[in-house]
Amino acid sequence: MIERQEINQYIEKMYHVKAEKRFTKFPSYDVFRRLDNHKWFGLITDVSKNKISLSGDDKINLLNLKLEPELIGILLGKSAYFPAYHMNKEHWISINLDDAQMNIKEISSLIDNSFKLAK
Repeated sequence: MIERQEINQYIEKMYHVKAEKRFTKFPSYDVFRRLDNHKWFGLITDVSKNKISLSGDDKINLLNLKLEPELIGILLGKSAYFPAYHMNKEHWISINLDDAQMNIKEISSLIDNSFKLAK
């Protein structure tokens, strides 16, 4: 399990990017955009489990990242990874941050990859 704050701290430290609150309707959503071109490389949301085909209505934290389609295909075989929620499913993936198997080392590598792809 990874806390949203860990993700925010990592991104701010590595890329000097602070989470943006871009949606009035969804004040808990954190958007991460590159400073040089303003392209998105990450989004943290909280959605009901049933939105990503899990059972239950309770909310979970998701991190959406842009990745290579080949890597997405590999990751979708793991328990914490899902087709992107509300994003292009070919180039984006959703990661359940509340999954017990998730760790910041694995996530930070994927964040770095997403940042590079958002050029």
